[in-house]
Formats: sequence, structure tokens, C-alpha cells
Amino acid sequence: MDEIYTLTLASNGDVLVGGWTYSEDLPGRANGAQPNLGGGGEPTSDGFVARLSGDLRTLLRSTYLGGSRGDSINTLTLASNGDVLVAGDTSSGDLPGTANGTQPYFAGGNGGDGFIARLSGDLRTLLQSTYLGGSRGDSINTLTLASNGDVLVCGSTSSEDLPGTANGSQPNYDGGGSSADGFIARLSGDLRASSPTSTSTWTPTVTRTPTAEPSLTPTRTPTHTPTRTPTYSHTPPPTKSPIPSPTATSVVDPSPTATTIIACVGDCSGDGEVTVDELILGVNIALENASLQQCPTFDVDGSGFVEINELIVGVNNALLGCQTH
Repeated sequence: MDEIYTLTLASNGDVLVGGWTYSEDLPGRANGAQPNLGGGGEPTSDGFVARLSGDLRTLLRSTYLGGSRGDSINTLTLASNGDVLVAGDTSSGDLPGTANGTQPYFAGGNGGDGFIARLSGDLRTLLQSTYLGGSRGDSINTLTLASNGDVLVCGSTSSEDLPGTANGSQPNYDGGGSSADGFIARLSGDLRASSPTSTSTWTPTVTRTPTAEPSLTPTRTPTHTPTRTPTYSHTPPPTKSPIPSPTATSVVDPSPTATTIIACVGDCSGDGEVTVDELILGVNIALENASLQQCPTFDVDGSGFVEINELIVGVNNALLGCQTH
């Protein structure tokens, strides 16, 4: 069984995808950075990345990325030099390439850690990887690159000891019990040290549903929010119920002459552009496979949900550029 969670396009039009797989015979893995499945097959998965020609006629190369337990790639992007950066969650204490990384050790116990990895554009070489997590469950759902090459990631955590939060905008964990906090972290582009310009920080608490996580089905829309069957050895924080972001996206003056200021719909990262990854996130928020807190700009009418007309506005912003008013 295999599932794609995320995709992006290279400057030459090649298509890159990432996700997870149980398959020991993944096509195109010969000469990849990790040609062999690390997880040993079902019920433990490996993450994988694949590169195809833009017309989808040729599989150029694929590679596994994972250790002896469950791993999943939930999001990916490309650096300016063509390197491929991926992130997700792992239950493996032997994830390859973590030596000399920002966090070279697995800290998650039975809960799992987030991870980030950097590969060459041809997927032949794993340049560096690193764990990112505390003593309970952590998962990375989104990543992007700053103009200076720093790597920014966000996700969810149940760990009160997430590294790097000192001096962050919210240094203390507020989840407790059956809840989780969102988190944001900034790392250097080589993944070897936390960026000197920023730190990790929690974001306000969101309540998790304490029931079993949704079962994985082949018909599910690809997403970078990890969900697996109960036999998977890693249990990432369950999907959260959509709630309005604690940071308001609209300001309305109650007077008769009031105007409404709406952020660029679909611009989750606030960089003035709407990417394919952000559109995928919007679809998954609409399907309630991801939390509205991850991208509140999709909720134009403030209903707490994402509707089809709001997704269409996001697509138009991706094609034509952000139109704020």
C-alpha cells in the first residue's frame, strides 16, 4: 500500500511527490539515496520521494526515506539550488542521516518525532536529516524556505519539552491532557543548527478528539496531514476539529462606513503567494482532514469551515496573484 501526501513542481517542470509506503518493490528506487525499505513492510511504513517528468510519462527516480519503524513524508519543497527538502513524522530511532543534525537523537518514545531531511535534486544523495520533537508525539505538516535559505516548519505536538522554545513567542506548552499545541520552528538550511534568527514556539492549544484516528483508505485526497491504520507503529496527534485561528484574519468596523480587510485567501505562509502545497492544505481543511488553524486565510466568511467558493478564490490567487481588499 502506498499513499502520496504532497507534491511540488521543479523549475524545469518535473513533478516531485512524497508520502509513505509499505511496498518493498517501489519502482525507480535503484541508485536512490535509500534503495531499500527500512521499515520491513506492513505494518511499518517508510516515507518516499519520487521525481517524474512533467508529462508523467517517465519515472526519473524514487527513494525510500525511513528507519526500522513507521515513517511518513507529509510535505516537501525545493531549494533554489534544486535540493529537495522533506518533512513529516517518524517512530524510528534509526532514521538515516541524522548524525550532525540539529537534533541527532530520537526523543519521542512511543509518540514519535517530527523530522526534516534534505536530498539532492536527483534523489541520489541524502545530504542531512534531523529529528525535531520532545518526549511525546510530534508531527510536521508544512515546511517552507526563507529568502536566506532557512527552513521553517510547523505542525502539532504533545511534548512539553519541545527543543528551542526558550524566548519564543509562546515558550510554554499549553496543551495538557488530551490536547495538543501547534508549533513553529526555524532551522538553518543545512539542518545542522537552529537558525540564530529565530526559535521554536508553541501556538495556542487546540483540543484533540480522543477517539481512534481515521482509517486510511485508497480514496482519500492526498494530504500532508499524517493518518494511518491502527496497525501502524507510530500514532501521530489525531486530526483536530477545525476552529477559527486565534489571530483574526478580518477586521470589521461596526459603523455604516466600515470596510473589510481580507488577507490573501490561501496564503498560509504570509509570503504574498499561494502555492500548490497551500492549495492541497486548503482542500484537506475543507474535508476536515486538517485543522483550519494551519491556514485560517481560507475561511473568508469566518464560518469556521472552508467551502468550495473559498477554495476557488485560493486557486485564482495561485494563478493570478494575491488580490487583497
